[in-house]
Amino acid sequence: MDGAPVGKPFAEQRRPLRTREEWTASWLEQLGRRAADAGVSVSDVRGYSRTLRPLLDGHAGHPADIAAEVVAARAAADDAARDALRFFYNQVLSRVPPQYEENLGRIRERLEPREPEKPVPVPTRPLAASGQLLDLLCKELQVRNYSGRTVKNYLGAVTGYLRWLGRAPSSDDRERVRDYVLYLRNDRGQAPRTVNLRSAALQFFYQHVVGAGRVMDSVARMKTGRTLPKVYGRSDMERIIDAAGNAKHRLLLMLAYGCGLRLGELRMLRPADIDWSRALIRIRGKGSKDRLVMLDPGLGETLKEYLSHQPDSRYVFEGQNPGNPYPRRTIEKIYENACRTAGIARKGGIHSLRHSFATHLLEQGTGLRQIQEVLGHSSIKTTEVYTHVSTTEIGKIRSPLAGLRLKDRGTT
Repeated sequence: MDGAPVGKPFAEQRRPLRTREEWTASWLEQLGRRAADAGVSVSDVRGYSRTLRPLLDGHAGHPADIAAEVVAARAAADDAARDALRFFYNQVLSRVPPQYEENLGRIRERLEPREPEKPVPVPTRPLAASGQLLDLLCKELQVRNYSGRTVKNYLGAVTGYLRWLGRAPSSDDRERVRDYVLYLRNDRGQAPRTVNLRSAALQFFYQHVVGAGRVMDSVARMKTGRTLPKVYGRSDMERIIDAAGNAKHRLLLMLAYGCGLRLGELRMLRPADIDWSRALIRIRGKGSKDRLVMLDPGLGETLKEYLSHQPDSRYVFEGQNPGNPYPRRTIEKIYENACRTAGIARKGGIHSLRHSFATHLLEQGTGLRQIQEVLGHSSIKTTEVYTHVSTTEIGKIRSPLAGLRLKDRGTT
């Protein structure tokens, strides 16, 4: 949290940096700054401080660690007290350390305006503990044969949401989900693409676990814009591959670029996937979709020589434990070290080698439809993005600046 004091309760600190009075004063100072930025009147700020001071004085730890029941009891005094506490816990404590997020969610829920005339929403299915809900989510994903990576991402997204929600999900959560999406974008600063991935996880969760798929009907996907792939030139690719630390690492980079493989595909590649007679490799891609990619003769000879020294390997690239593939981070480090040794600034992760592969294919005259097949794209629109980074046509365009008859004034 920007500028806010974050620390353990005084009883747990070996050498307290502040007295209790200074601790409270620092929070009230933060309150005053945020209130001024929000245009709150001076008199209201004074009222906010009067409400907060006894609460902060009575708790030497982080304000987000105060029991939700204690904050709610203070808010019940009058509407002004509730307004002060809502401002403090929503605006001043917009970001807190992870260990306080769950309790902060409970506090914020208690401070929401109550409407007695509105019936309490009845969950579509019997309420269950978060652990049980996550177990059900995992089973539903596995029954549909989702990849292990997708299962992990969905579980992480739903876990974060349930912590923020602070209660069991129900069929009346439309507004809460919308608030959460805005929280991810505005407070957590997550990119639209990341927010959309989390929304997809919540869509699956509410539909197949909670049994309330219509909760997500009003939650639109965020516009992501268009980010062009980051591509290396051919000479840079030569330098990166040649800079690999050893023959094994060099082969790994050659396969990543020479076959346009994703990191996960490269990691799980097996000797049994190679069709030597046809010079092809069978790739198990995203969504359990198989595809075939070409095996260049030169690359094939290097690969065959490498595999001849490890005839019993289950995977082409194994780590220290036989029978287990290289860890993802190890593959990324091989790529990063090669870029560093070559003296070339990295253009993203190792996936940029796949982007370079596709772009260079296009520049040498390969058709989009063929590139789509080799990359394993479901839609041709995904492949078309490489037309925007290819220099084949763009390089032929002459700038209108060249047609101007400018006076030569030198460069000084």
